[in-house]
Amino acid sequence: MSPLDQEIIRLVHWDGLSLKEVSQHLSPPSGTIRSRYHRARRRLREELDDAAHKPSNQPLP
Repeated sequence: MSPLDQEIIRLVHWDGLSLKEVSQHLSPPSGTIRSRYHRARRRLREELDDAAHKPSNQPLP
């Protein structure tokens, strides 16, 4: 995940900012932030699902 996508996820979920507030904080247009946020959430969900289905004796990437 790109550093920008990571920051968007952090600002929304850890700092409690809205997507509009994230856009104001990071400068890209709100539509860009919204689409990046949704794609990043989908990728993160897929990675977590994959990790949950790996045998416990294998290290995570």
